[in-house]
Amino acid sequence: MKISVIMQVYLGEYPNARSNAQQKFVRAVHSFLSQTHPNKELVIVADGCPIARRIYELVYSSNALIKFVWVEPDPDRRQKMYTSVNGRRYYRGEPRGIGLKHATGDIVCYMDSDDIILPNYLFSLNAYWTDLPPEIEYASNMLRILNLKYLAADIKDHKGVYTNQNMDLSVYGIHEDFFVNICARPTQVHCAAYSLSHRRAVKAQWKDTIGTNEDVDFQSELAKFHKGTRLHIPGYVVCHYSNLWDV
Repeated sequence: MKISVIMQVYLGEYPNARSNAQQKFVRAVHSFLSQTHPNKELVIVADGCPIARRIYELVYSSNALIKFVWVEPDPDRRQKMYTSVNGRRYYRGEPRGIGLKHATGDIVCYMDSDDIILPNYLFSLNAYWTDLPPEIEYASNMLRILNLKYLAADIKDHKGVYTNQNMDLSVYGIHEDFFVNICARPTQVHCAAYSLSHRRAVKAQWKDTIGTNEDVDFQSELAKFHKGTRLHIPGYVVCHYSNLWDV
């Protein structure tokens, strides 16, 4: 089963941005190339980002596993995305939808350009989807590896959604030297409903939204018209969250 990974990329600076954006982008792509599942593709969607295009042309343009899609920048994007609109944040979802049009996999999943996926993530995803009945069209991966410092700051608002499971990332070949910056060890598992995968043919659309983020909005659209399930794959490492932590 072929799996497409869509990675929306903007490497410019903005409030609470991740540090070392270019290095983390390369790290994210490397984590895709290190996947043990062979039948895969990465669709890089440069959201008006010439830095990402330059890195792709210099490093990855000859790699048949990687596609590059350029999206013209929204002239109002910076103001909308990083300030409030009537007290609510505006999020940029459209580029992921454009990336979806270029995906050729049977299954599609997503990752951010400052995160990583562990080597067996797509292999595990493929195993789950191979066993799922055809009426299941999308799945929420309920395990992501988050930083303990973030959880300590955020758990008051999200009681009941966290597990106490710890993970030794060295088992997956991830050691301290893999991270650009160490603030705290990212070893706590967080139940998150928006690490999504779905069959490519689903009809829901990514769109720009306010009031919630684009991931939650997309999953809500999926749930209206498609039957879904939950997976438990400990393979997506979240390496940045606001200014609370950044690795």
